[in-house]
Amino acid sequence: AEALAILRERERRSRSSAWQAGAYIYAALGDRERTLDALDQTIEQRVFSVGPLLGSAIWDPVRSDPRFAQLLKKAGLQ
Repeated sequence: AEALAILRERERRSRSSAWQAGAYIYAALGDRERTLDALDQTIEQRVFSVGPLLGSAIWDPVRSDPRFAQLLKKAGLQ
């Protein structure tokens, strides 16, 4: 709960780097919807180089979701 509160405060203050941190936190918490939303925002805002990071095992819980494949396309990785 504390991690989510901190994350939400960061999102409120800064829409850029908070999305990247959020994607990792939501994935670790098993929140599929918010993980995918945060990844989408991270790709949309070009916050970080997504290529190598999208291959990480942390995304395995959402990798089978069709929206993840769409995100790969959006990032130019498919």
